[in-house]
Amino acid sequence: MTVRAQKFTPEVLLSAPRRSAGVPNADGSSVLYTTSTYSFETHAKTVELRSLDTKTQESRLLLQDNTISEPLWLPGEKEVYACLKSEDKGKTSILISMIMAGSSWKESTYTAGSIDAPASSLKITQLSEDSYAVVLAAQSSPDGSLYNSETAPKTHSTGKLYKSLFVRHWDDYVTSQKNSLWYATLTKAKDGKFELSKWVNALKGAGLESPVPPFGGTDSFDVSKSGIIFVSKDPKANPALSTKCNVYYIELSSFTEDPAPKPFEYTTKGFKGASASPVFLPDAKKAVFLSLSGAGYESDKSQIFLVEDLKKDSVKRLFNQKTEGSLDKSPQVCATELLIQLKLTYAESCLQP
Repeated sequence: MTVRAQKFTPEVLLSAPRRSAGVPNADGSSVLYTTSTYSFETHAKTVELRSLDTKTQESRLLLQDNTISEPLWLPGEKEVYACLKSEDKGKTSILISMIMAGSSWKESTYTAGSIDAPASSLKITQLSEDSYAVVLAAQSSPDGSLYNSETAPKTHSTGKLYKSLFVRHWDDYVTSQKNSLWYATLTKAKDGKFELSKWVNALKGAGLESPVPPFGGTDSFDVSKSGIIFVSKDPKANPALSTKCNVYYIELSSFTEDPAPKPFEYTTKGFKGASASPVFLPDAKKAVFLSLSGAGYESDKSQIFLVEDLKKDSVKRLFNQKTEGSLDKSPQVCATELLIQLKLTYAESCLQP
């Protein structure tokens, strides 16, 4: 039932449902999404996980739970999906569920594994018929171990001592704990249920941070069978004076490999600004990303770059007919769908040395 307000007030605006981006399944018959609604009566937020039938346009409530987030279909699946669930003491569980007629959420859902820290930015890609690579973001301590603020030892002082100029980024104070990408393998066991392997810190010892704070999320990295591509602030640049981000690639023989190999850095000649939205092509042999030319200019026009060979520093700019690029728009996000439409036959014909 739809409730319509007689007058448009600030309360009506703030209490309107906020829907996440829809995630379609393999055949496009069903779309997963969440809605978040704030009530001025209870002064509380309510989160619903819902499924939209694209044929009937009917939305089905799967679960009402404020701890559920980031639902994703398992690649190639029409009924099986994963999502994150925040648990007590900062722990995050990875749930696997099936959409089955006549079954309840409890009957069709189980926990495949967990990570002992708050986590977000879930991404999954298929490795084989019964296994998937799982990558998410969680904070790590300076030694590369998992950091959980709720279980970390408490200090007796709230004071902070800084020995560098870059103390705060937007509204967040800089700490010794950094964002990191963690990977594991989701494998189907003999009983038909999926289980997670041990989590591995992909950035341990690399001196890099991804997703890029304070707003970075799934747009800071991508995952394929061959490994992980991501962006991170240039560790050699002064973060207080430069927005420069570099693009890195970690080639993985498996998503249980520990420790992770050293990240390989790509260079964009003449571009000293922020890079973002790295995306693998469907064959996982090439990738594209966006980059800005200005070192401290966050409103610059984004340019599209193609990594022709993931194992080499072979980066070329697409649509490079003028200094500022021949596109009359500034791309915001690279997506696999866009890459398929380009088919790279036209894109590669626009490459300039």
